[in-house]
Amino acid sequence: MGYVGHHGIAERFAVECVGTALFTFLSLSAMGNHLLPRTKGHAMGFAWVAVAFGAALGINVAAFAPISDCFNPGVVVGRAMAGNVDWMDVPVLCFAEFLGAFVGAVMAWLHLSPHFRTKPYAPTLQPKGYFFERQDEIRMEALQMASYSSDPVAWRQRNAFQNTMQEVKRYLEDGPVTAAHNMKNRRRNSVQIGEINRRHCIDPDFKDAKQESQLKRLERGNSIVVADLKRYLERLEELERARQVALNAPLPDKKEHQADNVALLESDGMQEHVKIEDLAIMADQNIKLSVFATRPALYAPWWNLGCEISASALLVFFSVTFTRHFDAQMVEAGTVVPQIFGMKGFYSAILLFGIMVGLGGPTGPAMSASRDLSPRLVHYLFPIPGKGRSEWEYAWVPVVGNFVGGGVAGMVWLAFARLSPT
Repeated sequence: MGYVGHHGIAERFAVECVGTALFTFLSLSAMGNHLLPRTKGHAMGFAWVAVAFGAALGINVAAFAPISDCFNPGVVVGRAMAGNVDWMDVPVLCFAEFLGAFVGAVMAWLHLSPHFRTKPYAPTLQPKGYFFERQDEIRMEALQMASYSSDPVAWRQRNAFQNTMQEVKRYLEDGPVTAAHNMKNRRRNSVQIGEINRRHCIDPDFKDAKQESQLKRLERGNSIVVADLKRYLERLEELERARQVALNAPLPDKKEHQADNVALLESDGMQEHVKIEDLAIMADQNIKLSVFATRPALYAPWWNLGCEISASALLVFFSVTFTRHFDAQMVEAGTVVPQIFGMKGFYSAILLFGIMVGLGGPTGPAMSASRDLSPRLVHYLFPIPGKGRSEWEYAWVPVVGNFVGGGVAGMVWLAFARLSPT
């Protein structure tokens, strides 16, 4: 069927460019408000970021729906498959969205420019009052949103596919587990381990092959998150020991040992401070990149791609459904009804909020090739104090996921349309 409106491609190009720029500007500013130090909304929470994204989309849809309201390359592809957009117009509209996202990212960069100049903050071991602490500190909620990781990028790249295949192999070997089986494993992990230790104390030569195999399977099932938690707790213990050493240092009257202790503490403290400074710089780089581009919570590209495809497909499917539904109401009314556009914007905002909160845990998610690629390019090109890598090795995931998700949503919508032509 194709496009049946009365607006030319030039008008729709301009609207898609302006609408995408405004959406990108509002959404990236919300990200910066949450992530960057010394902002009024620092660490305000993932849910509020999702609210801001939904509001940014809903306002633009309500304002520009009479002309064009895709603002997403995946939505353009999905609507083209559903017959709402001519295939000849797809490259033009997609280019408008990439251009608009670039302009919106530049606007966000200018808006947040002073907060990009904050210096990485490394907390010290000396107790200080809150009002004497530097306020450039990045809170844990912001680090979680930025997917902070101290692992080297090369290590994550090298092991991402290997870890994914190991997860698949473990699933194929052990098979899906029921809730009862899961509780059985938990009981085995608590009671039977104690029983094995007790019987081993009585008989040192005791070996139970079945229970040993069960324990090995449990060990294989340990998540990398558990290992990270252990390392984090060990790190806290080291810091606590260092603090106790500093507090229990000899008094000034014990001058014969004071010089040695001070030199030892200064050496250990300097090494500790250097390590914390390095981690603070890495966290600062993660934060600044996350304002512009998505970073997965766990770097597993193929799994991340699946998450992006599912989120994009859900967004595009309902976007096409809303468009068809409200267009039918317009045809039935025989005139332009502003309330219809307002309701479409409201439903679009609720949809994006729900997808971000429900499916946004693993990757963010981008759900738009233009929303990730163009701002990532701004991060790469524009001067940002202390910025790190733009992580181009991950940039293909949101782009491919968005276009594939749009195609999948279009095919699913066509299948439903054939089942119910009305």
